[in-house]
Amino acid sequence: REFLLARLARERPEQRVVLEIASARYYEAHGELEAAFGHYVRGKAFAAACHVLTALAPDYLERGRTAVLQRYLAEIPPASLQTYPELVLDAGIVLHRMGQLPAAIARYEDARRLFAARPDPHGVCRALTQLAEVARAQGDYGRAQSLASAALTHAPCDDHAGRADALMVLARSEGFLSDMDRGRA
Repeated sequence: REFLLARLARERPEQRVVLEIASARYYEAHGELEAAFGHYVRGKAFAAACHVLTALAPDYLERGRTAVLQRYLAEIPPASLQTYPELVLDAGIVLHRMGQLPAAIARYEDARRLFAARPDPHGVCRALTQLAEVARAQGDYGRAQSLASAALTHAPCDDHAGRADALMVLARSEGFLSDMDRGRA
């Protein structure tokens, strides 16, 4: 396999790209998203790779597979990620979980800006909530309160999960700033 792939890359590199993309489409159509992602990346079809990764990322985050998601995100050129603010936000979450707060904050800010440019109020709410959570964890309860309040103003009425996340950060911040009863209220 390696011999044939090396020969194909050497003798007909354009054919290898075509075959990688065809393989990716096959795997994607059959629900094998991880395999599809790898073929899209090797075929330099980064928009398609990002599309597949947006489907994989929530599950990876939920299951704690942050190292895998970080590796996959690193395979995407930064310019390609800029068209997928969901992945920029996910990159921030990965960095946050790995303790790289300055880099996480930068990704959250990038995601907020990208969501706002769409406009996508749900996305803006999620990015602001993540920023508020970082501020709260750092003990900056006033900033956390301000960011969580801003997140609530962006959250659509039917975005119950987004509103709940922002309210939780706001409640914790209020509890530390004034008292726990006010936070619970």
